[in-house]
Amino acid sequence: MGLTRKVAFNSSVQIIGRVVTTLIALITVKLLTNKLGPAGYGEYAAILNYIALFGTLADFGFYWILAKELTEAEGDMAKTNYIMGNILALRSFFALIVLSCAVVAIYLLPTGAIPILNGPVKLGVLMVAISTFWQTLNMTFVAIFQANYRMDRPVIADIVGRIVSLAVLLPFLWLGLNVAWLVSAMIFGAVANYYTNVLFARQYTIVKFQFDRGYWKRIFRESSVLGIVSVLALIYFKIDSVILSIYKSAGDVGIYAAPYKVIEIINFFPAVFMGVVFISLVQSWKDDHKRFQFLISRSIEAMFVLGLPIIIGGIILARPMMNFITSSDYSHASTVAIQLMGYSVAIDGAMVLRLLLVAVWFDFFANILGKGVIAMSRSRLLLIANIIAVVVNIGFNLFVIPRWSYLGAALVTILTEALVLLAQSIIISKFIKVHIPWAVVGRTLVAVIIMAAIIYPLRNSNLLYGIAVGAIVYCIAAWKTKAISEDVIKLVVKRV
Repeated sequence: MGLTRKVAFNSSVQIIGRVVTTLIALITVKLLTNKLGPAGYGEYAAILNYIALFGTLADFGFYWILAKELTEAEGDMAKTNYIMGNILALRSFFALIVLSCAVVAIYLLPTGAIPILNGPVKLGVLMVAISTFWQTLNMTFVAIFQANYRMDRPVIADIVGRIVSLAVLLPFLWLGLNVAWLVSAMIFGAVANYYTNVLFARQYTIVKFQFDRGYWKRIFRESSVLGIVSVLALIYFKIDSVILSIYKSAGDVGIYAAPYKVIEIINFFPAVFMGVVFISLVQSWKDDHKRFQFLISRSIEAMFVLGLPIIIGGIILARPMMNFITSSDYSHASTVAIQLMGYSVAIDGAMVLRLLLVAVWFDFFANILGKGVIAMSRSRLLLIANIIAVVVNIGFNLFVIPRWSYLGAALVTILTEALVLLAQSIIISKFIKVHIPWAVVGRTLVAVIIMAAIIYPLRNSNLLYGIAVGAIVYCIAAWKTKAISEDVIKLVVKRV
């Protein structure tokens, strides 16, 4: 199979896999929100958000360093075994320390120290920490499958893990068990995912821990900057939920958490896109800077053409989206209201989703530029941008969340993502000139306006019907206006 077909196969498999895992995730969220309500789901989300901060620290940038190392070791089985064995051992050791600290820290806090903290939540933190340890190890195998263009393997493993988690969760929900039991279902899924990956990985490497202190030091040194950048990025993405759980009730956290689940699903698509393009970026920066510039520019064009209809469509169909993943009562739940032209307007989950989609629009492009900077081995330059983002995010959130709860958190998220995009644009412009195809931008806007006019009357109708109509209308309009260029089609379909 040629390189072009391999990359196209990888992309297709990941998209199909994401559709399946998204369906499983939506079923899980629907079951949890219907059973627990905003307050109960708020506890569930608070546990996951807290551990997510430590989970990223546990990865510490090892994944992207591993991807680069394996790309450079292509065809050398002995070197591949050496790299995999050492980084798997290093990640295990580091993750164990970091996640243990997370659990100890939460248990040192007295029950009731913050509104959401109780016995089941503390135990839930321990359960999710165990699950996250196994998930961290799973990411090591994803890198070797990506390097060998066999992303079907981790996709299958991920689906197996999610099915196992859901299967364990169902009886726990039926029995009415508390949140600690519910999150413990994730452990079973993570372990099933891990051993499925181990089974598949034997074709490409020997799964065995190795301990080379010199190599560990080098990898840790190289990944340290990227690790700090990743941690900072997740802090400004997740810290609002943590601060919200400190100052507000579990109900507020639950109202904010449900829209965030939609955002996490949407954010997958640029992640898949850049996950595959990243390898080409690393290779082109080393061999052909003009091609690197071409890939960045065309990636931005593709993200604009494909991303704008998702954002605008999501803003219009926010209400049916929230009804789809929760219940009507849940999606209309609100503890915040603002005065607008003499009227009191309740800020519910649908309105929060609309605000967060604006932030996602900025994040789409920041994802591209950030991966470009990493591919150039200039991760240190991202440190300043992310430090500023974290300071701004935490500072503003500490001010607005006690006053405006999740509304303030959503607005600060928009501000932070816009700031990050601006900083990364300045950084990458020092090395390459990014060409923005303004003609394509204009044509895309025309196509999106046509789509929006057609689906706006459907804003309170069935979600799947609205999405289907919007997708068909946009594709026709984009084709007729020539918003989708041949280069973009090649980049999206072939990833070359």
